[in-house]
Amino acid sequence: MKQLKQLCLILLVFAGPVGAAPIVSGNSGNWNNPATWVGAVVPVAGDQVTIANGHSVTITSNAACAAITIGNGLLDQNTVISISAGITLTVTGNITIMAPLSGIIDNLLDINDGTARCSSLITNNSTGNSQRCIVSINTGTLSCSSSFLIGSNITRNKLIFTANGLLQLAGNSNMLADAQFTAATSTIEYNRSSGQVILPLSYYTLRCSGNGNKTLSANTTLFGDLQIAGTAQLDATAANNYSIHIAGSWNVTSTSTDPFIERKSTVTFNGTNGLQVLSTTLTQEPFYTLIINNTAGNAVAGIQFNKNCYVSEAYNHLNGKLNLNGNKLTVVSSNIAGGFVTCALSGGSIVSSLAGAQIYFGDNYDSAYVNITGTNIGNSSFPVSLTINTGRINIENLTLYGAGNFTKTLLYDDVSAKGGNKYHGAVTFNAGATSGNWYTGAGNGALADSFFAKADFFNYINTAGKKFIVGANSAGNYYADSVSITNRHAGSFYIGNSSGAANGTLSSHYFNKIVDVTVAGSGDIVFAEGQSLLPSSVTFNKALRLSSTAVSTGSVYVGKNASGSSITLTGTAQFVTGYIYGATTVYFYNVTQNGALAQTFINAATANSKIIIGHMSGPCTWNGPVTFYATVLDLAYSNFNGSTNTFTLKSAAVSESCTGGNTFAAGTLNFFNNNGTADWYLASSTADDYNGDI
Repeated sequence: MKQLKQLCLILLVFAGPVGAAPIVSGNSGNWNNPATWVGAVVPVAGDQVTIANGHSVTITSNAACAAITIGNGLLDQNTVISISAGITLTVTGNITIMAPLSGIIDNLLDINDGTARCSSLITNNSTGNSQRCIVSINTGTLSCSSSFLIGSNITRNKLIFTANGLLQLAGNSNMLADAQFTAATSTIEYNRSSGQVILPLSYYTLRCSGNGNKTLSANTTLFGDLQIAGTAQLDATAANNYSIHIAGSWNVTSTSTDPFIERKSTVTFNGTNGLQVLSTTLTQEPFYTLIINNTAGNAVAGIQFNKNCYVSEAYNHLNGKLNLNGNKLTVVSSNIAGGFVTCALSGGSIVSSLAGAQIYFGDNYDSAYVNITGTNIGNSSFPVSLTINTGRINIENLTLYGAGNFTKTLLYDDVSAKGGNKYHGAVTFNAGATSGNWYTGAGNGALADSFFAKADFFNYINTAGKKFIVGANSAGNYYADSVSITNRHAGSFYIGNSSGAANGTLSSHYFNKIVDVTVAGSGDIVFAEGQSLLPSSVTFNKALRLSSTAVSTGSVYVGKNASGSSITLTGTAQFVTGYIYGATTVYFYNVTQNGALAQTFINAATANSKIIIGHMSGPCTWNGPVTFYATVLDLAYSNFNGSTNTFTLKSAAVSESCTGGNTFAAGTLNFFNNNGTADWYLASSTADDYNGDI
C-alpha cells in the first residue's frame, strides 16, 4: 500500500509541460556546449532534458529547462548532472532521477555549491542495493515548489549534505523518512504559504517559514538550530505531543501571535558545544515541559535566554549554565486536581549577565514538587531571585545569590532534604496552613545550611503535631544576619531534631545576629530539640527577643530538658525583652552563658504568662546579672553567678512554687519580689544553695 501511494504521487508530478522539446545528451561535457547534446542543441527554458546513462553533464553558467531526467537505458555506468559554484539551474517542472537497472551504479544530482530550483524532485526506487539514486548538496540550495519525493529505501536512495546546504520545501507531499539522510550542517526549510507536515528526520537546522501550521510528525532531534519565521507556526500536534531535542539555538522571528504551539510536548536543550540562544519576538516564549541538559561546559554560559520564558508544566535542569540575561523564568504547573509533576534541578547553574533576572515556580491544586539537589542560582555580580510556591519543596546543595522565597502548601511530608545550601541573599520560608511536615538538613549525612543574609521563617501549619524543622540533623548551620521565626497556628517550629538520623548525629546552629521569635497560635517554637543519642546545640552571639500575640497559647523552648540539648550564650549575647501578650510559657533549659552581660526577660503582659528556668535534666548557668519577671516563675537546678539577680512574681492570685536546687554564687546579691496577693514558695522540692546575699 505504501509503495502504491508513492507511485501515485510520482505519477501526479512526473509529467512535463505539454509541447516541450525533448533534448538528450550525446556525450559527457558542459551544459552550454552543443557537442554535449544530440543534434548539437543546447537546452533552453521549455525543453525536456534527459541525461543519458553514463554521461556526466556540468552546468557552468545559469541554465533553464522544463524538466530533467537523470539516467535512461541499460548502460551500466554512472549518470551525473552537477552544478558549479554560484550557478543556478531553473527547472519549471520536475527533476527526476531514474533508478539504475543493473550493475553498481549511482545516478546523481550534484548541486554542490550551486542552486537548483524545480517543481518536484523525484527518485525512483531501484531493484537492487547497488543501484542508487543520490542528491548531493555541499553549500548549495535545492528549492522545490511542489514535492520532494525520495524513494523509500535507505540503501538505494540518498540525500547527502556535506556542509551547510539548504533544502527548501514548499509542497506538502514530501517523502524522505525511509531514505538515507545525511544532515551535516544543513538547513531544511518548510516555506509553504499554508500548512505542512514536518518530515520525521534528525535535522541539523529546521526552519519553518511562509505561513500556516508546520506540524511535527514524530519526536524530532535538531543538531543545530530551530528557526520559526514569516508568519509560520510550529505545532507539536495535539494527538501526539511530539518532543523536540535541540542542540543549537531557538530563534523565533515569526509575527504570528503563537509561533510555537507547544501542546503537551517536551523541549530539551541539549547542546554539547557553543552557545544555545533562545530568541523570540514575543514578550515570553512558551513551553509545556522544558529540560535543560547542556553539556558544553562553557565558563560563561551554554544557554542564553534573550526573552522571558513561561513553562506551563515542568522545568528540569540537569546540566549546563543557563544565562537568563536579565529575564524571568516562570514555571506554573497546570495539572488538574489529583495530578502531580516534579521539577528536578539536579545540576548546572542558572545565572544572569544583566540585573533583574527572576525564577518563579508555582502550581495549581498543590500539584508540583520542586526538587533542587544541585543546581546553583545567581552570582555575586548579578543575583537571581528564586520564588517557589508549590505543594512540595525539597532543597539541597543549592548556592543562591539573590532573594529566596519558599512556600510549601501540600499536606504531604517533605522530610528528607539533606541541606548543604548557601543562601547569599535574604530568604523567607513559609510552611502553608495546609502543609505537611517540612524538614531541612535532615537524615543521615545531612549537611549544614549557611544563611549569609536575613532569614525569615513563618510556620502557618494548621495541623497539630505537624512540624517545620530547620537543620534537623545537620551540624554547623550558620546564620550571619538577623533571623525571625513566627509560628502562626497549631503546628510547631523546631531548630534541630531529636530523631530522624543514626545515633550520634549532631545538630548545631550558630546565630550571629538578633533572633526575633513570635508565637501567634497554639504551636510551639523549640530551640535545640535534642536527646543524648541525637544531641542538638544552639549558640546565640547577639540578641534573642521573644514575643507572642494575645491569642497565642503555644510555648517557646530555649533548650529542652534533655541531656542532649544545649544552648550557649556567647560573651556578646543577650536576651532582649519582647512583648508577651498571650498565654505563652517560656522555658529556659540547658542554657549556659559564657559572658557576663546582663540578661533580662519580662513576661508581664498577661495573667497566665510563665517563665520556667532550669530542670533536673536541663540546668542553666548564668554568669551575668539576670532579671526575670512573670506571673508564674519557676527556678530549678540552675547556677546564678551574676553580681545582681532579680526575680519578680507579678500579681499572682494563687500560690506559686519554685522547684529549687539552685546555686547562688558567693558575692551575688539576689532579690525575690512577690507582687501578688498569694504565697510564693521557694525551694519547694529541693533546697537552694545561697552563697551570696538574698
